Amino acid sequence: METITGKISKTCGLLNKLKYRLHQSILLNSYNTVILPCLQYCAIVWANCNHSKLNSLFINQKRAVRNICKLKYLTHTAPYFKNLHVFTIFDIYTLQVAQFMFKVTFNLLPSSLVTYFQINSAVHSYNTRHLQDYHILELPSAYKHSDIVVLVYGIHYPLKLKQ
Repeated sequence: METITGKISKTCGLLNKLKYRLHQSILLNSYNTVILPCLQYCAIVWANCNHSKLNSLFINQKRAVRNICKLKYLTHTAPYFKNLHVFTIFDIYTLQVAQFMFKVTFNLLPSSLVTYFQINSAVHSYNTRHLQDYHILELPSAYKHSDIVVLVYGIHYPLKLKQ
């Protein structure tokens, strides 16, 4: 994550130097070309970390939006994220988790990944409020540290995504 933060920070510095020389659309295009792919690449895996660790990425993302819109240092950025149609790192993570869970629900993933997910009703027949939620199967200890398991176990999707 430090590598991603460093790359985004350098790009924010470049945007800061260019913000009065280039039009907003060109600055936004630069953001979409350099910063956005860094944030989107495997965010479903690494963005599941502690909220405080993602904060440095989010602060740099806000710096980039302030530079694109030519705003002051302490300007609130939420309306500018919406105006520019830019997702925050937290929105990117939520979107990728929603897409992954959609693929799980409709069996669009390879069968090796789909087998990690079962509905609770397939595990037990008790009438509980979480009967239709996903139940992650327990894996043998030999597989607990592989990347696929981190991907599968790392997903804690919000309650809104289940509906």
